Amino acid sequence: MEDKIENRYMASMKGQFLMAMPSLMDPNFFQTVTCISEHTEAGAVGIVVNRVHPYLSAKSSGV
Repeated sequence: MEDKIENRYMASMKGQFLMAMPSLMDPNFFQTVTCISEHTEAGAVGIVVNRVHPYLSAKSSGV
């Protein structure tokens, strides 16, 4: 049983960076680098690190 759990952990992409292949034309992932923050049998979630979101800014809003 311990080997099965260890193998599942080793297959996780958590903490890895994924680079989109040049042929990937999906506009959500075209030319992106994504840091995978969670990856389980149920699915995965990550943060695209090389795009600026239009609603986020490091600038002061003056408020």
